[in-house]
Amino acid sequence: MEVFSSNRLRVVLLMTTCLLALAGVLPSSVQAQGVTNQNELYAKQSLIQGLTFLRTGFPDKAAGVFENALNVFPNDSVLLSAMAEAQQALGDPELAFFYIEKALQRSPDNPDVLQQALELAIASNQIGTALAHSARLIQLKPNHPTPVLQRLRLLSSVGQIPVARDLAARSVNDFLANELLLRAFLQAFVAAGDLSSAAQGAQKLSDLTGSSEDQFRLATLLIQSGDTEGALSQLAELIELDPFHEPTRQVLSSLHETYPSSRRIALEALPDPRPPDESDTSLLQTLLQRLEANPTDADTAKEIGQLYLDSENYERAIQLAEAQIKVDPRQLNMWGVGIQAHLKLGNETEALTLGEDASILFPGYAPLMLEYARALAAAGRYQEAIKVASQARDGSDNAPDVNEQLTQLLNQLEQYQ
Repeated sequence: MEVFSSNRLRVVLLMTTCLLALAGVLPSSVQAQGVTNQNELYAKQSLIQGLTFLRTGFPDKAAGVFENALNVFPNDSVLLSAMAEAQQALGDPELAFFYIEKALQRSPDNPDVLQQALELAIASNQIGTALAHSARLIQLKPNHPTPVLQRLRLLSSVGQIPVARDLAARSVNDFLANELLLRAFLQAFVAAGDLSSAAQGAQKLSDLTGSSEDQFRLATLLIQSGDTEGALSQLAELIELDPFHEPTRQVLSSLHETYPSSRRIALEALPDPRPPDESDTSLLQTLLQRLEANPTDADTAKEIGQLYLDSENYERAIQLAEAQIKVDPRQLNMWGVGIQAHLKLGNETEALTLGEDASILFPGYAPLMLEYARALAAAGRYQEAIKVASQARDGSDNAPDVNEQLTQLLNQLEQYQ
């Protein structure tokens, strides 16, 4: 294969190098690690040419360039890593895994190669190898959130709940500003039955987000861990902020016999009732009657779904979404309602299933792709989330508020790139 046909092509490739480096397209391992001294220029040019093909949608041509270069430099870890990426793009995860493992043999302490090996091991369902890579990555990059989250999920997937709990306990104070990791730590504590640590983790999460949902979860965990007085303090704050928050009122009511102060808390915070014609209940009943008369009324279904989400009645929101999607899958808002409600309840798998189906049926609808990207991020699939959100933001017909939310999500995911 002829790598360079003219001096002009050499100039184009060298210009491409500068552009790729400025844009941050080249992997950091490529930018940081040198290649062998012999014919160094040829190796670099081959790498640049292959990566240019790869980034512009020609993985077959990229693989050909890398193969020629590897015939000359068979042990170069950078070329092996690039070849692994090309094979993955060609849909051959086994061959990609083969090349990245060879790269790792040559550069066992290179974090970028190790991260690539970890992701390929996960994609190839090589769980044992993935666990070993994640442990090594945490040693090399102890302050980076991605390998910690990936290891937590791997440990949970193979039933190593106590090990996941220990990892969460060691790491929680190192990532107090990372919402996704704090949620993962909390899940690990709950799964292990360590309710005391779960309550402490929920406190850290509530302090970070300021969310009433997270504060309510903290209160329920405090009750489960035996700290009912602490739970009452949290519930008092919640009922003061929203006297009509039904989950809080139900918990206070259930505590009334044992802790009379709970009833006092609820009564002191309760304002005068709203007029019936302004109440959410009255509005909800009207909308439900309207939808029953016309099940295909997408606007009414949208209003009901939003009421359920606003009142944190997520189970009802899911039931509504499922029923309306069966009536007419083109009720696009119902897909979004279902994804949001599942995520609020911690049902990441169900949220992802809805998101994946929606992405197949309605790939160009940015509000749905926003919810799908959020579901991917919640599941720790950050690169896919970034790709989905970026493609959705490029849409020409997006509403400004949707583009703003997509941009905010991408900004939050920058640390995982």
